[in-house]
Amino acid sequence: MFHKRQRTPCGSISRCSLVILISAVAVLLLAFNPGTIEAHAASDLVLSYDFPNQTLNMTVTHFVSDPNTHYIAEAVILKNSVLFATIPYTSQPNGDTFKYTHPVPAVDGDVLHVTVTCNAFGSLSDQITVVGPPPGETEDPVVTIDTPTTDITYSTDSTPISIGGTASDNVGVTSVTWDNSATLGSGTATGTTSWTASVPLVQGENNITVTAEDAAGNSGIDNFTVIYTPSVVDTTNPTISITTPTTGQTHTSLSTPISIGGTTSDNVNVVNVTWENAATGESGTATGTDSWSVSIPLDAGSNPITMTTSDSSGNTASASITVNYEPSVPDPGEDTENLWVFHATLMTIGFILLILAITISTGMRKKKWWLKTHRSLGFLGSTFAVLGLLMGLYMVSVWGSPHFRVPHAFLGITTIILAITQPILGFMQPKSKKIRPMHRWLGRIVVILMFFSIIAGMSQAGVI
Repeated sequence: MFHKRQRTPCGSISRCSLVILISAVAVLLLAFNPGTIEAHAASDLVLSYDFPNQTLNMTVTHFVSDPNTHYIAEAVILKNSVLFATIPYTSQPNGDTFKYTHPVPAVDGDVLHVTVTCNAFGSLSDQITVVGPPPGETEDPVVTIDTPTTDITYSTDSTPISIGGTASDNVGVTSVTWDNSATLGSGTATGTTSWTASVPLVQGENNITVTAEDAAGNSGIDNFTVIYTPSVVDTTNPTISITTPTTGQTHTSLSTPISIGGTTSDNVNVVNVTWENAATGESGTATGTDSWSVSIPLDAGSNPITMTTSDSSGNTASASITVNYEPSVPDPGEDTENLWVFHATLMTIGFILLILAITISTGMRKKKWWLKTHRSLGFLGSTFAVLGLLMGLYMVSVWGSPHFRVPHAFLGITTIILAITQPILGFMQPKSKKIRPMHRWLGRIVVILMFFSIIAGMSQAGVI
């Protein structure tokens, strides 16, 4: 007696199973091959600290094909576990390894922690402990003013005044700065061992102090008083305008501090530009006069900021801007950046189990164990699919993204609902013959939808 060989749409049962398994393995290899993933975090982050210049160097490796569309979007700097700065970027210098340098004042023993985040997916962190000069170095540098005079007082009828001098130290002078208590102005001189500076004056006495600092934080000062008597009385107010980040009255920022800049002008001379943030109660002095800039800390919500400029005769002018600070979602950290791998794994396992369940029901119905195995595989496949859905929902929540904003999400939730319905129909079909074809066709539909859902997810992640 000859038995007709059981056929499936793929040919023989063994051939069909082989095709299914090869397809599933190909999907997994494509999904988890790091070389094909475009949406990824930086692969390397190396920190170094230039103590004399008080700057933090970040060397980042982030391989991308287009650094203008796929780039490191943000660097978060913590100093001793306290947020120091959040620095946004709109592109990266190149498509492989590049370097960012940012001023970060620190002393020996400070711990600097940096997290860089890709605009597409993922982040990478590193930290460094600042190493300064030996703690026993306590000798102060020496600084002297010898231009325009070595006397303790000097009179002039013009502003600004050019001053200069020398500085020395047993280890090395790292900076020479000046401040004028009459104008609240300050700045950094040009040079160290031999230095010069241009200092704006205000009518009357100007107490000018020059400070030299070494790498250990030791400092030395020299000062003198400049008496400024203008030859002509000035009654004209200066002008000031804010040009950065906007020329409008309001601006929205996602990070703090914010950089604000602009310009001033006066018929004689602008001596300083100061700022005040009514939200924080803080104030300070901007860098520069004719062209000025300043970094201002923000509070969450509305920050009314006023910029004020003064000229050498005490005339003033102001400009204001309101900055609405909307803090970005906190970085979930390295432990959560690969949640998508678990999501994809659970969904792929569910897909394979459902295919095996269908294969057994269509090609092995003469086996005594087929029904029990078919039910078990179908139930497990649906269970893994539901777990994959839950992992996906958790992943989106952790990263602060809205749910159901892409086709993959809608396709996935539809597939899971049908995957839950399908085994219920399977257990009900002995009670009604009409349910049997519904159960069979729904199973095929679930597998097809799950396949396209996996493809859509791989596309969303940048795999294909």
